[in-house]
Amino acid sequence: HVRITTAGALIVEHKRWRGTIFDGIRPSAASASYKNLIDDSRLDPPFAVQIAPRSGPLRGGEEEAGGLAVRTHLGPKSPRKQVRAQAVHLSKHLDEQLGGAPWIDTCVFYSSSDATIFTETRTGTGPEDQTAVVAGEREFLDLLALRERTKRERLDRDLVERTAALLHTGGAKIDSFGAFSHGPAALLASQIDPP
Repeated sequence: HVRITTAGALIVEHKRWRGTIFDGIRPSAASASYKNLIDDSRLDPPFAVQIAPRSGPLRGGEEEAGGLAVRTHLGPKSPRKQVRAQAVHLSKHLDEQLGGAPWIDTCVFYSSSDATIFTETRTGTGPEDQTAVVAGEREFLDLLALRERTKRERLDRDLVERTAALLHTGGAKIDSFGAFSHGPAALLASQIDPP
């Protein structure tokens, strides 16, 4: 999803993962009990590890630990790396097509109510290259509200609308919400494919 407002653009990497998830935090650092379950000594950021009840046969990237599936998402397959790569790609595309691109913030949103998330980054964006990681609807809404209040150069309405129009021509479903004086205050582009 891409959310575009006068506060800027935000790409959301939406994950519906269940179980216990470690995004950038070694499981053994979260609790010593995880040290007996998984050897995390070779994990180098960026990474995400998901431990969930196993359902069906093991797939690639999975290990079994006592009836649990341990899925590792390393380097370019980690959600943070995926969303930053999408931001770089979108920024380049907007620059080529519109003659400029706004800074694009990134977020990994773990939405499942059946998930416990361990991460060092929550509901804040911090340095410009840091991706926010949020779990659940409340944290996601808090992040959106924080972004709207952040003091930064605002995008003009024309750029918001031209960006949405460009994403729409690429196949994105556009939903508008809020209101400027004569139109939408924010736009959400969903399910876009790379141009």
